[in-house]
Amino acid sequence: MYTCIIVVIIGIIFLVIMADNIEKENERRLFIKAYALPDSLLEKVKYHYLHLNDEKLSRVMEGLREYFIIYGERGCMTPSVPSQVVAVAWQEFMLNVTHDELRKLRLRLGKSMPSKVTSPSARTEDGISYAWKLCCQLETIDATNPARLPLLFALDAELDIPDGFRYSLDDCTRRYMEYCGRVNASI
Repeated sequence: MYTCIIVVIIGIIFLVIMADNIEKENERRLFIKAYALPDSLLEKVKYHYLHLNDEKLSRVMEGLREYFIIYGERGCMTPSVPSQVVAVAWQEFMLNVTHDELRKLRLRLGKSMPSKVTSPSARTEDGISYAWKLCCQLETIDATNPARLPLLFALDAELDIPDGFRYSLDDCTRRYMEYCGRVNASI
């Protein structure tokens, strides 16, 4: 009898904690979407990519906000930045942000990994696959059978970023399935 009561109480406590975490994450996402990024950030991104007009710069900031969201949701792994132009915006933002702003955005200081490096490692591959998983969840895309690329994976091609990263649905799905195999094998 007492065991049942204790189990019910623990279950209720667990549900309350989960509901509170979901509410806090929703508040965080709304704050990020409404957060006014500094105009100087637009200028710094434009310095790197002169061909970007205001509309395209707005898409970059949309991508940066999406990266803020997936970066803040990270567990023990840091998602790689799948877009070169967003990586530039992220680096410029992090160079000029205050600790108070980071706290408000609920971002932790840490390194973001670029999507591609000169010699890809399993860690980099896992970081990009983890970013794929989080982006697909955020945009309600089936990660194993996507109909389109998430914003962060499509942005460089969309904006014709000269040093940008290019992805295909097949490549991202294959990488994700390999990542799932590595993660499941380590459990």
